[in-house]
Amino acid sequence: MSEMINFNLSCTFDFGARKSKKLEAAQSLIEDCLTNLVGDDTYSPLLESFDLEISETGKIIMEGVHSSNINYIGYSEKNELLQIEFNGGAVYRYNEVPSHVFEELRAAESKGKYFHKYIKGTYSYWKV
Repeated sequence: MSEMINFNLSCTFDFGARKSKKLEAAQSLIEDCLTNLVGDDTYSPLLESFDLEISETGKIIMEGVHSSNINYIGYSEKNELLQIEFNGGAVYRYNEVPSHVFEELRAAESKGKYFHKYIKGTYSYWKV
């Protein structure tokens, strides 16, 4: 008797230009990963319950803020992505951030204090 394993796979791709070619490459990469996981191409029946959704992050419009730590902030409501550019020029995206957190950051008297208290260490992130 086989054991069912249920897992979610979430990937965010910033395709920029030449989107269709990169979409094909992403789908091929995921199929290769499934083949390696199962050991052959018998993963095909798994695809019936495998929902592959590739969505564009799109360009996040940034707005300047008055802060000694942060230069710009921006938010994608569709993807729940918060983007922050720090004073040193580093840009990070924070995943699964509710819109109210962005609005609270935007309204905070001290952006740096709000960031350290409510965002840093709470949400997964990556450097852009």
